Amino acid sequence: MDLIDAFDAMEATLRHRDVDAPRRQLAGVRAWRADTAVAVRLAAAFRNPRGVRIPDRVMSGRRWVPNPGLSFIYGDETHRAWADMCRAALAAITRQQHHAAGLHEHFKAIACSTSDPGMGDAATVLARRAAQWWGAAVAAGRRGLILLQKENSISTPIGQAIASAGGIREVAREKTYHQAGAG
Repeated sequence: MDLIDAFDAMEATLRHRDVDAPRRQLAGVRAWRADTAVAVRLAAAFRNPRGVRIPDRVMSGRRWVPNPGLSFIYGDETHRAWADMCRAALAAITRQQHHAAGLHEHFKAIACSTSDPGMGDAATVLARRAAQWWGAAVAAGRRGLILLQKENSISTPIGQAIASAGGIREVAREKTYHQAGAG
């Protein structure tokens, strides 16, 4: 699944009337999507950029199974599933960072070692674009990590409070977003 499509699906799931996510969380997802869109746009300058997709299926044992990191947008409306989706997006963004850094070093080496001035200029331009992509991917990764940590710090105490009040164990373990007016 395309990374931007995954963010759109995440936001649509959070905005759905049955989920009723806090406005704070929606604003965080929108800002993270905007940062990621910049990184994906900069990645488009390169052929086959890594990290612009979240795999729909992953290998488990000897067979392919649906990616558990996408279960939030396919009906599992729990905080744990949302956090798994955030981690899948962060993994894709980390792949972008590594690929952009590698391309930057590659084109910088070409620019420094070539005797052809035209090729050196083109390699310098590509090295700058790769550096911009890396910077945008780092910014997107930072925003996503901060959002995930913030939401985890809020939802974990909610689950613990439900458990200490004698709540149902399943509810205490996994906060769902069916709390009208939360946030």
